[in-house]
Amino acid sequence: MIRCRLVHRGRRPQPCRVNPASVAGIPVHVVQRGNNRQAVFYDEQAYLGWLNEGAQRYGGAIHA
Repeated sequence: MIRCRLVHRGRRPQPCRVNPASVAGIPVHVVQRGNNRQAVFYDEQAYLGWLNEGAQRYGGAIHA
């Protein structure tokens, strides 16, 4: 069962976006970029540290 409530954007309520199902062991391609493709992280070493920390905490693997 997917729970979703209407989100009010402007005047008319819009349905929320439902994330696709995730299956253990199936790779996921993630892209992180800011508005107009601007950089989100400016310190590459700090970003890689946070990425590694998250992968260890949640049992993920980074392939890049």
